[in-house]
Amino acid sequence: MDDRAGITLIAVMAFLIAGSAAAAELPQGPCGAKAPGEAQRRKGGEGVPPLPLPATPQRRTEKKRPPSPPPLAAKIAYGGVQTIERDGKTVKYHDWNKDPGDLKTLLNIANKELDFRYSSKRGPLESFPADPARYPVYYYTGSRGFSLSDAQVQKIRKFVRSGGTVWGDTCFGNPDFFEAFVEQMSKVFPGREFRRLPPRHPVYHCFYDIKNVQYTRSVRDVEGTEGPPVLYGLEVGCRTPIIISRYDLS
Repeated sequence: MDDRAGITLIAVMAFLIAGSAAAAELPQGPCGAKAPGEAQRRKGGEGVPPLPLPATPQRRTEKKRPPSPPPLAAKIAYGGVQTIERDGKTVKYHDWNKDPGDLKTLLNIANKELDFRYSSKRGPLESFPADPARYPVYYYTGSRGFSLSDAQVQKIRKFVRSGGTVWGDTCFGNPDFFEAFVEQMSKVFPGREFRRLPPRHPVYHCFYDIKNVQYTRSVRDVEGTEGPPVLYGLEVGCRTPIIISRYDLS
């Protein structure tokens, strides 16, 4: 995995940690904003109106597509369509995409603060190669439980052994997703346990020194709304390639 890619995602995601409420108070349905739109660039030129000739050149502008930055993360789609009644209307959404603008907003901040330009893509796991040189990070998020097939377990194992990183974000701090992520990713490397990452872990010091963060609400693992981030990781060899935030980063 590219060192700058890892620093970008891990440092900024740790920097943006936000808390959530107790399970009984957790909101349901989609949250957050839509993904920010692409910036439009235009190039100037001269155009020629239709016949009859002679014609006089006229100024015109047209959209110019900027070069695409390399992808940093693949946001993994899973599960079916969910529905919820809100304000008398039925809202449909996917649990994995409850915050459509999460990665786009994150990478926009990273591009400005860290001067790295990366993009992201989303889709089912089967649509992405198990090659961290092309997609350094697999990103899972949601608030419900989910499961991995045997083929998906083998693919993630190959991806991690090749140098890839799997990042989980517990939307709304919902324990259902957190427990499912820990259980399913434990299948990837049986016999290894998720442990809470201590303050000295490199993830908190790879770019910024992260000691305390602000939570939007009181959380069980922190006194009040300010305290250390709560990340759990599974170690493979000399690194921690699978990490999940117990509370909401999105």
